[in-house]
Amino acid sequence: MRVAGSAIDHWNERPPESRRPEPESEMNEVLLQRREGAVLVLSNNNPAARNALSPAFYAALTEALAQAEADPTVGRHRAHG
Repeated sequence: MRVAGSAIDHWNERPPESRRPEPESEMNEVLLQRREGAVLVLSNNNPAARNALSPAFYAALTEALAQAEADPTVGRHRAHG
């Protein structure tokens, strides 16, 4: 795991309007993603089923974690929901 101090510094140097997390998901997607500096936050988004786990969620989570592993600006990830 890489220490992402430079990524955090880069994040903090950006103007405030560009530091807001970009909406990466629509409400109908089962996995929401946002960045908090070098942390990738992944959230289950299935409130109608009380965030029950589903094959679609597992597929989206697997893809997001693979992308995070390949991204040198991601220092950590956190999943919840």
